[in-house]
Amino acid sequence: QMTDGLMILGPGWGWGYGDPSATNNVHIDYNFIDGYTRVMNDGGGVYTLGEHPNSTVTRNYMRGGVGRFGGIYPDEGSERIAWRYNVIDGAYRWLHIHTGGICNNTITNNYSNVTASLVNNSCNTINSNVFVSGDEWPTEAQSIMSAAGLEAAYQDVGG
Repeated sequence: QMTDGLMILGPGWGWGYGDPSATNNVHIDYNFIDGYTRVMNDGGGVYTLGEHPNSTVTRNYMRGGVGRFGGIYPDEGSERIAWRYNVIDGAYRWLHIHTGGICNNTITNNYSNVTASLVNNSCNTINSNVFVSGDEWPTEAQSIMSAAGLEAAYQDVGG
């Protein structure tokens, strides 16, 4: 669970493509990310950089992003990541793919109350995403939101 604006989830390193030191098997799941990019603008609720073979970003609840980018932000060279069943609640864009070198990702079954996106290529699979008005979240999105963040037994950890 991350709040207060500075922290975003941002695994990976490597501006190049086909980097043999790619981060792999990363699973970013069930996080509640609140108020991201209040301090740093170039980021997102979940931000990746470089290749991430066999990686997933699933069932995260991203709320209150204020930067110019997106809740889902795969940056340079981000490839082979499955972004599924995430909720983006209030952001400049729900999805930010700004260059042709961000390919081979699957972005499906996400929920957002923001329809704006930037997608500057056609080499990703982007489909079955659901857009709602205001807070009219379908049952599955509500379940994702309820399950995201620290489990009850750990909610007093970290202040």
